[in-house]
Amino acid sequence: MLFDNFKPALSEDIKRYLQITLKLDLEEFVDVIPFVRDQCIKDLREFVLEQKMTLDEPLPDVTYKQLYEVALNAAKLYLDRIAGQEVKLEKLGKGLKDGYAIVVIGAGLSSEAGLPVASELDEGAFVSYHQAYPSVEREQCFDENGKLEPSIWKKIKRSHRAYNFFVQWFSNKCNDPNVNPARSHGDLIHFYQKGRFLELLCLNWDNLIEKAHRKYNNGRDIPTTVFDKSVDGDQKCGRLWKLCGCVEHPELGTWVLPGFSGKLPSSLVSCIKAYNRKATDYIVISIGYSEESEEGGRSVAKQIKSVTKPRQVIPIRPDLAPDAPKNVIIGTASHALNRLRFYFGN
Repeated sequence: MLFDNFKPALSEDIKRYLQITLKLDLEEFVDVIPFVRDQCIKDLREFVLEQKMTLDEPLPDVTYKQLYEVALNAAKLYLDRIAGQEVKLEKLGKGLKDGYAIVVIGAGLSSEAGLPVASELDEGAFVSYHQAYPSVEREQCFDENGKLEPSIWKKIKRSHRAYNFFVQWFSNKCNDPNVNPARSHGDLIHFYQKGRFLELLCLNWDNLIEKAHRKYNNGRDIPTTVFDKSVDGDQKCGRLWKLCGCVEHPELGTWVLPGFSGKLPSSLVSCIKAYNRKATDYIVISIGYSEESEEGGRSVAKQIKSVTKPRQVIPIRPDLAPDAPKNVIIGTASHALNRLRFYFGN
């Protein structure tokens, strides 16, 4: 695709800027480099569309250099912004030595491990619906911009066959041998085992957190509740809560699909209220979650805010917009959690 040939050079220039200009350790930003590079190329494509530029491949040298300069300048601004989060990360990491957090986990962690992002979920939805109803054509499911029509998710929810096909499609993605817990999942489990993350509230269907716990705990399962049903037969606090469904236990409830509202389990509400009554010193950290992009978990996240109010909420997400809220820690989940662990100490 256009601008994909920018990637090798842009990656190297990003490394040089981090190492030489910002004087930072590349190993600490290893996952930031491809994220910033791909974001800049995405921005460049949008810039070309906005300017109504007609480009033919191969690009003339002058045009190539001009557009590459636009991408590189954007990368430098993004890197400056991410590198500037270190003070916030240090404060939060050291604060966890004496304090606690309830953690809300969104799709950002899953995408870092190689699971489908929103556009790929759209494709999975179409494949599943078409499998259930072969007469349905692609043009009936996508709008002129290539976006899945919201009505398709509603039809999948109503159709037992289409819903089961989608659950199987996503399960196959999770069972791909190339899809494994990312570094960020290991860091989550580290803080959980240290007792600093009181509850893990997961908005994802996948089982990457469960896999990470088994990996670092000799195959033992993490205490888990799916919706309001305990997998391990216990309702104690201090567990993983799968609030939108679970690929390992699809029998425990219908998944919250994009565009639909979920509900906070009463057992979780009781746990949080118990922390509040005990005046437990905790904050709420949301990682890899964006209300703008994760419609399915939006209502759940609002309920979490309501029951934990007035506790401080600290979102960690790659929000590169110049008007990002001041309480946001800007960066990828993997980079941020790794830095938190550094400041927390092992």
